[in-house]
Amino acid sequence: MSLIRDDDEACLMEVHARGAELLERYRELLEDGVPSPALADALARVVSDRRACLEQLAERLRSRGVMPSTGDPDRAWVEASADLFGANSAALAERLVAAEGRWRETLDAALDQAWNDADAAVLERLSEHMDDCLERLKAASR
Repeated sequence: MSLIRDDDEACLMEVHARGAELLERYRELLEDGVPSPALADALARVVSDRRACLEQLAERLRSRGVMPSTGDPDRAWVEASADLFGANSAALAERLVAAEGRWRETLDAALDQAWNDADAAVLERLSEHMDDCLERLKAASR
């Protein structure tokens, strides 16, 4: 695998890395115990769906000769620990919605670029997944 060669690859890497960090953060939360069964169910579904979406994005990166990043697992652990520290389920859900919103900004910037059909399809699927994820997290906080 080679180094990142252009802005498109850097953009895809950023989207993948941020998504991978959130995935790890959600796994940590599920392992450590989420304060609400509804939120735990929402996170479990998000983790399952996100893994598939990120694998598709990783395949697109590998097709370009780029090794996908796993993000920063230490940051994910710190964020998950902070999420659980004294948080009730509504506050935790709000933190996760905010984190998804920051990732959404990265994805929206990527979607504004011109992509080949295969890359565009993967990014669109990721966008749909993110919409579903946000709805699940918001519903779990009610």
